[in-house]
Amino acid sequence: MDNITAALLLYSIDDINSKRFKELIDNFNEPKNVFNASEKELKKINNITSKIIYKIQRAKLSAEISDILETCKKHNFNIIYYGAKDYPENLANLEMPPPILYTTQNLIAKDNNAVAVIGSRFACKYAVGVTENFTEKLCNCGFTIVSGFAKGIDICAHNTAVKSNGRTICVLGTGLMRKCIYPAEHRYFYDKFLENPNVVFLTEYPPNTIAAKQNFPARNRIISGLSLGVLVVQAGKKSGALITAEMALEQNREVFAIPDRIGSINSFGTNELIKLGKAKLTQSVDDILDELRPDYSEFNTVEQVSIATKKLKLSEFEEKVLNTLTPLPRKLSDLADALDMPEHNLAAVLTKLELKNLVRQLPGHLYCIK
Repeated sequence: MDNITAALLLYSIDDINSKRFKELIDNFNEPKNVFNASEKELKKINNITSKIIYKIQRAKLSAEISDILETCKKHNFNIIYYGAKDYPENLANLEMPPPILYTTQNLIAKDNNAVAVIGSRFACKYAVGVTENFTEKLCNCGFTIVSGFAKGIDICAHNTAVKSNGRTICVLGTGLMRKCIYPAEHRYFYDKFLENPNVVFLTEYPPNTIAAKQNFPARNRIISGLSLGVLVVQAGKKSGALITAEMALEQNREVFAIPDRIGSINSFGTNELIKLGKAKLTQSVDDILDELRPDYSEFNTVEQVSIATKKLKLSEFEEKVLNTLTPLPRKLSDLADALDMPEHNLAAVLTKLELKNLVRQLPGHLYCIK
């Protein structure tokens, strides 16, 4: 039995919830090892009772599991289990990560630097404009955009990421099959995005799972869990975006909120998050960068620098600076510290690199590879 099949079988067992699945994998490393373990070994695991051990030792593949495997193979869906090398790092660090994920594309290391952009399904023109502005800038900074593929802010964030040639993860509350996509009118976007390697549809539900009311609040923990921080653009008093924000706080994620008009029904939740100190009042992308301090190691610039040095004659200092820059903006002061150079000298080198169309300067004395 391979590990993917073993993972599906293990999670299909009654009483094996997310917490117990994680404990078993943490102790036995691979799903198939759980089924090869002795009763004595299994008894050492917390929360694994004799009743559960009995079920593990007698578990058999069902027609449902076979159907999932066949469907995923036919449609090129990925099955990722907790503990696998390709399981998202941010989710793996949660107390109870989803045991199984299904995706349409492979996740990459860059996706660890993700920001969720969420908000009202009934977004006003102002909120849509803000979403487009922030999403484009976050993509230009190298972030992956995460959202829930719902109406309003969600689909605006996904669509803007695609137009900006950025990466985006659409977290569904249904299975991956086209017939299951909710809302139904977003099947147009599903078809449009499906072949785009920078768009990942992701869900914890098997491929043929149709929309169910209880699935959508549950998927919100994945939206926040995949991300370093959550940006709430617009949210009413009972908005699902507020559920995601609360989950983000429980997961020790940063929460950002765009202030909006007092008295507006769709702005009550966003303003309340700021008022209660649960979210940082956010006016620019700089406010997000200041808090998140993303992992620059995920962005390899060796190839870019190599190409640049072949095409252009760069000085030793220019090459050194270019090697230090990444697609994610860095402050002038941080770069100066990293390079052990005076800021005024570094600024002069950066200006030369800008003129050579190799570096981009952003507001707030931020610089990145162009």
